Amino acid sequence: MYSFRNQHGAHANNRQFAKRCRAGFHARPSPYEFLHNEINGERKSLEETNKTRYTIDEKVITTRIYMDVCCLNRPFDTLSQDRVYLEAEAVLSIISHCESNEWVLIASGIIDYELSKLSDAERLDQVQTLYAVASERIRLTEHAEQRASFFQRNGLKPFDSLHLALAEVNGADVFLTTDDRLLREAKKLEINIDDANPVSWLMEVRKNER
Repeated sequence: MYSFRNQHGAHANNRQFAKRCRAGFHARPSPYEFLHNEINGERKSLEETNKTRYTIDEKVITTRIYMDVCCLNRPFDTLSQDRVYLEAEAVLSIISHCESNEWVLIASGIIDYELSKLSDAERLDQVQTLYAVASERIRLTEHAEQRASFFQRNGLKPFDSLHLALAEVNGADVFLTTDDRLLREAKKLEINIDDANPVSWLMEVRKNER
């Protein structure tokens, strides 16, 4: 597991991980580039990804994870509070599993766009280090837009609605966030995806592995 906790909020392993991943970074998209890419379908399709998700006997061989932006940001927050530290370590552990191809981290144009709004260049660089591990990209389809509109009408914020809708419509196994309000509101809705805090989800996974 990568550990980030020291007075600067970053461990030497973070720097090594960043150096190893940075070569794969992409320039931040403008809103127009984001929309162009989404409209023209320049994202890896779910159908293409599904070809690698199953063995011959149709058993799922990997777990597909969608993390929202607050989740991706968590390892770079101030880690003085126990909760923040535990969530940061859980996120890094999950990213580590994805980097080793045990699980799949999902990317989306909505995440790209939301990250492009970060004004702190150093923070952006750190978050993109983790995000570069993502090995699948999903598209914003008409169905996902409809679900996002439904979620928004029922109390979710616009970006939260889009993230949750993308994860659900594209069949992710779990939607992870550190936003308590989002989790509370999502529980009130009829959604077809597991949603959880990264700490509780990782603990449940470990429990089931015993």
